[in-house]
Amino acid sequence: MSKTAITAEPGIPMVIVTREFDAPRDLVFRAHTDPDLLVQWLGPRDLTTAVDRYEARNGGTWRYRQTDADGNTYGFHGVFHGDPSPDGIVQTFEFEGAPGHVCLQTVTLADRGGRTLLRTVSASPAASAPPRPSSALGSSTSTSSPCTRSRSAPADGYSPARTTWS
Repeated sequence: MSKTAITAEPGIPMVIVTREFDAPRDLVFRAHTDPDLLVQWLGPRDLTTAVDRYEARNGGTWRYRQTDADGNTYGFHGVFHGDPSPDGIVQTFEFEGAPGHVCLQTVTLADRGGRTLLRTVSASPAASAPPRPSSALGSSTSTSSPCTRSRSAPADGYSPARTTWS
């Protein structure tokens, strides 16, 4: 399995996630745009995901809910900007537990000869980064912005500051 690298510089309201997959670019793109596939990998691993809507098109909206073992449910939603393609996916991301704190996520997929390098950049205005409940986002994501809950983040192995998950 490929290692996931997550960079979160202190004081900068941006998180960058990179990971190489042993899969062609079109398949990795489909895993990010097909709601039936999305629920199979979207973490944290100890939460169950249900997609309410997922309109992967320019102006399309999405919403999903994640439920923990105690039955607590956490909602997330956003809007796609531009038509998603293997060249890029741009969308907003908002945790419903912190309404009005929106981040912009850009996903790019680079073909690496049958493998795919995924790069996700999640950015928010510094004032848009309130503390958030760790239970909603998994104990592995302990920085203060809801934007750190990137769709590409794994559910374990977190270390703070200049960050790398494995």
